[in-house]
Amino acid sequence: TAQDRQKKQTQYEEYLRRHSISVPYDGLILTRTGEEKNVLWNTIILKNIAGREEGISSIGLDLTEKRRGDEQTKWDMRVALELNDLYTSLISVEMKIENLARMVLEKAAAITSSSRGYVALVDPWTGQNISYLVMESPPNGGAGKYKTITFPQDNTGQLPSLWGFALDQQ
Repeated sequence: TAQDRQKKQTQYEEYLRRHSISVPYDGLILTRTGEEKNVLWNTIILKNIAGREEGISSIGLDLTEKRRGDEQTKWDMRVALELNDLYTSLISVEMKIENLARMVLEKAAAITSSSRGYVALVDPWTGQNISYLVMESPPNGGAGKYKTITFPQDNTGQLPSLWGFALDQQ
């Protein structure tokens, strides 16, 4: 709010008067177009020859894109860590596909902070489209409630309806 910004500015000016050394700080500004920018400010007190304060000079460095890049890097690292946890299971010949689907679903929910999710596969032996759905996930991060829906092939060996159409188009 404007009141919060004014309070911070006053506190910073008081700090500068006491120490006469600038400490960089960052804050948000609102441009004329309404866009928020994250700016790193470096401010000094301007004094005349007698040592009296005559003004303040501030230089701002726009960090908006850097902060966006930092957020993307954090996201990328989070995804990489979750995928790394799945690595051993993904290459295991002993892992049941149902358990793997649930693990993928749980990791996807963790990455996206979602309480609902969806994973589907086509069983290579039956040709059925098996969808694993988490219907609800408890807030404490425990095991969710799962529902499995199977879309069997029709008598021609095709998956019927929209599922079949989507899978046949690949």
